Amino acid sequence: MTALRAGLLVAAVVAGPQLWSLVQSGELDGTSALIRAAVVAVVCGIGASWIGGLVRGYEADARRRRRDELLAQARKALESSPER
Repeated sequence: MTALRAGLLVAAVVAGPQLWSLVQSGELDGTSALIRAAVVAVVCGIGASWIGGLVRGYEADARRRRRDELLAQARKALESSPER
């Protein structure tokens, strides 16, 4: 799922009902509600992109640590093996 799609989904869930009720009660016109929904979607998309970047960074760090552990184990095994 892209960050934009996640932003749209979160915006629809979080801001949608409140904006709809404001439009229905006449406190807000439809155009203003759509603009506010778009702003919320952009902010949520930026947040989702940032969180995705954090997750990708953690995953890359975990892969690096696992690779380093495997290399250390291999070196240790080679050092402890009897010479031929």
